[in-house]
Amino acid sequence: MTKESSEKLPGLVFLYPGQNSFPEKGVGQWSLDGSHPVDRTMTKVRELLGPGFQSKWAKPVVLFGLTVAIAGGLIYYLKKRPSAHIGLSMGEMSGLVTGESIDLDPMLQVMIERSRLADQPTNPETGLAVIVGPPVEEVIGRIDQAEKDGLKIILANINTPTQTVLGGWVRDLIESA
Repeated sequence: MTKESSEKLPGLVFLYPGQNSFPEKGVGQWSLDGSHPVDRTMTKVRELLGPGFQSKWAKPVVLFGLTVAIAGGLIYYLKKRPSAHIGLSMGEMSGLVTGESIDLDPMLQVMIERSRLADQPTNPETGLAVIVGPPVEEVIGRIDQAEKDGLKIILANINTPTQTVLGGWVRDLIESA
């Protein structure tokens, strides 16, 4: 990120979306000539991903790079920093980088490793997080029932009233479905 501007603009807040906020195709499809801050960040993303990184999980890494690049471009052109960075899910990582809490390169490595691991087959003896769509009240009822049935499932996060993240053993999540 650019360190040229340290002055914060009161009232300016950057909100970084999660990975499912973007379309499946066409994101980040442009010609990079290296002259724009967005180009420099996305070139770094492509270099670190390498030609062999072909996965459905490459999308979060590319979108992470894109949100960081766009925010960096805005900061560069405004010559001001936002007073706050807010992110949802993957967007939290973008906010940490553009807020200068962590450098781009180490966070990119974390994102790449996260994506690599997410693309591995799931072992039923390990933990897993899943996102479910019923209303929160219904999900809580199902968790209570699963607990009575001896299954270990926890409510990890409520993203929206109809999007809840659950955690637990793979076999328990499958059995309770």
